[in-house]
Amino acid sequence: MQQLFMDTVKCHMAEILRGTASSKLHSHPSHELQYVVRGEGILFREGTGEEKMKAGMLFITPPGILHRTQASESMIRIYADIEIPPGILNPSILTLDTGQDSLLCRWFEDLRLLSRQGGRDEAAAVAALVLLRISGFEHKKNIENTLHPLVRRAVNYIDLHFHEHLDIHQLAKQTGCSASYLHALFCRDFGCGPMHCLNRRRINRAKDLLLSAEFLSVGEIADKCGFSDPDYFCRKFKQETGMTPSDYRRKNRSTDRTND
Repeated sequence: MQQLFMDTVKCHMAEILRGTASSKLHSHPSHELQYVVRGEGILFREGTGEEKMKAGMLFITPPGILHRTQASESMIRIYADIEIPPGILNPSILTLDTGQDSLLCRWFEDLRLLSRQGGRDEAAAVAALVLLRISGFEHKKNIENTLHPLVRRAVNYIDLHFHEHLDIHQLAKQTGCSASYLHALFCRDFGCGPMHCLNRRRINRAKDLLLSAEFLSVGEIADKCGFSDPDYFCRKFKQETGMTPSDYRRKNRSTDRTND
């Protein structure tokens, strides 16, 4: 699959757009991807109407679809024009909330830099990574659509509040059911309880921060991910990954250097 991406994906251009700007209705011969870094705006697409744009959201406009964007003064977004072969992305999913995913943000910035430097092969490789990441978000969205409505509500709450102090009773209250019923629903849909899903969400965010925010200590990352006790965070991280947070950071840092 990754080799297929490398051989067929092409990134024609990528640039950063800042501040107020309103485009006229237009279309492209290839896919347009817009990743919102900061601020808000409005995207109009033929067939779907207007959608609000905000930080962390990704908008995919297929070839030939008329669209226009209205941006606020504070809005920053990265635009990429990518040639995507059929069957790579789900054509029914045109908007994704990535939760300000650090990898996507970094890769879109890399696309912009490579586009300016004329590194077409390198840009295509990064574009392939972007599409693989998007496919992962699409898969998650497809799974969420099959979940019980109360579980889906709880998962959305976890995504927004995982960095806060949460227990199953607070989560059940926000969801609108009893703690025991919520636990049973999670076990049916995920094979584990809500607190396990909460910790997994926190650990995944910690992985991102360990690699993208080297200036943060392990204790600071634990706090930002909702763990009040760094030792407990380290134990949970090792249970999920098989290594301590420091080892995870060190191993991936050395892998990056080897690849360089």
